Amino acid sequence: MLRAISILVMLLILSCAHKATFREILSKETINAKVKLVENPSGNLAIQKVALRSLKEKLLNPPPDVKLKLKITKKEGKLHLTENKNADLLITMELKKLKYEEKRYKTKEEDMDITYFCVERQAKVNVLFNVVNTKNNEVLFAKVYRGKFYKRYCDEKGYKPEKLPKPDFIKLKAVEDALEAFVREFYSLL
Repeated sequence: MLRAISILVMLLILSCAHKATFREILSKETINAKVKLVENPSGNLAIQKVALRSLKEKLLNPPPDVKLKLKITKKEGKLHLTENKNADLLITMELKKLKYEEKRYKTKEEDMDITYFCVERQAKVNVLFNVVNTKNNEVLFAKVYRGKFYKRYCDEKGYKPEKLPKPDFIKLKAVEDALEAFVREFYSLL
């Protein structure tokens, strides 16, 4: 029992330990970052390129709750995206896995005696992000984020897949779900 308590206390101490931010590691208030796509040849290159553009936009304009948290905690670091070699950080994004499914099924409302024909489109994705210190090529952060997105449409008169967004849109939204999770964590470490 004492051993279990001491292990729990140790884990609590470690979880509360201060994580060095990218600004502390680099000794800079304003960070210049370069964003790069590591292309996955087995994936749709167009989706990967649109996702990279989306990542850049999300890094420059983080979600409102992230901005508010930074203001409240007074940890507002400045981030500039650059294309030149003077970047402090290199952020790489690699689409590791993308799974897309389309399902058709029937569902019945027993009390109304109505049958609905449903079409569901769903995508799940794994995206690897690395944040590298360009001065010494040290990987400061690496993590795979999972994203998902789905839409469903049901109709009494038959299957209507044309009522749903296109498969590439569903895939892109799943990737953007992973991007947003990365951006939130990135700003917590900035």
